[in-house]
Amino acid sequence: MAKVGFYKRYLYIIDRLTIVPSSFRDLHKHVLAKLKNDDLGNNFDYSSRTFDRDKKDIFDLFGILIQYNRKAKVYSIDQEIVDPSVSRMIEALSIHQVLKEGNKLSTSIYLEKRKVAGTHLINGILYAIQNRFMISFTHMKFWDMEISQRRVKPIAIKESERRWYLIAQDVKDGSVKNFGFDRITDLKMRFRLCQDLFKELKKEKANQFLLLQEEMEHIV
Repeated sequence: MAKVGFYKRYLYIIDRLTIVPSSFRDLHKHVLAKLKNDDLGNNFDYSSRTFDRDKKDIFDLFGILIQYNRKAKVYSIDQEIVDPSVSRMIEALSIHQVLKEGNKLSTSIYLEKRKVAGTHLINGILYAIQNRFMISFTHMKFWDMEISQRRVKPIAIKESERRWYLIAQDVKDGSVKNFGFDRITDLKMRFRLCQDLFKELKKEKANQFLLLQEEMEHIV
């Protein structure tokens, strides 16, 4: 089975056991039905030995422990102990899988229209934060659509109400502000901050940062 088949199998197992505890027999039927729907289950026998390997892989990859209730003879996943980031990834994969059904489901699913969230910036901004780089970018204000060039010292990334924000000190006036990812374009790395300056910045702006976390008042 191709690698995509392995990951889809993991997804189907996690999705099933998170919703309803299942015996291996029920899980076996569920997984094979899903794989056949994807044209991946032909001539594939999902054995208990394969399931044992899948349990180990799921734990190694996602930190999700599949538990077995000997009394009820069912497997389950405790959703309360699943890492939120893993839950989001699984949710995204599940939605993607459903949407791949295309026209068959077009009259049954109505998606919320959203603008691009700017999540493609996360890796670059995290790299700048971790390696103490200044960054510059083009920014468009939310209310009046005013476009400006910004140079900032990045501090952190925050999510609020399904939007992502860069929390940073604006070089222009020294204040800590929130910049919506969906308002940022042309992101570039600048020079690297020295360690002492970076520590001083983090300490100096700690109170403002906490205030921003709680209230998200200054959204630009």
